Amino acid sequence: MQNVAATVLAQYAASPRLNALINSFNAALSPDSFINDFYDLIWNIDTAEKYGLDVWGKIVGVSRRLTVKDDFNYLGFSEARMDNPVMDDPRPFNQAPFYSGKSVTRTVDLSDEIYRRLILMKAMSNITGLLCAGY
Repeated sequence: MQNVAATVLAQYAASPRLNALINSFNAALSPDSFINDFYDLIWNIDTAEKYGLDVWGKIVGVSRRLTVKDDFNYLGFSEARMDNPVMDDPRPFNQAPFYSGKSVTRTVDLSDEIYRRLILMKAMSNITGLLCAGY
């Protein structure tokens, strides 16, 4: 109903009330603002915000929440060493902190800007990967 005169009969085309009603109906149901908001907040990766970035993250396969393992070497004793030394073997005094017994992993929520950068890097990785997913 973009053309009000074509919407109503010719005898009512000059009616100010009917024209105002149709114009307000057009303004209320016009998809223009929705399309602009959708493009800015979801579709355009450069301007997308929280929900839009979450959608892009699902598309490329990365999450906003990352689980990070704290990679500390803790103080320990020689009998706890493995036969083949590895990086996380216990360390002697004055070289490592005591183990507090707390969980060594934590979850980090990425900010929009960092998450956007991660999404773009993952998308580039997906595009430049030379293998097909099914093979």
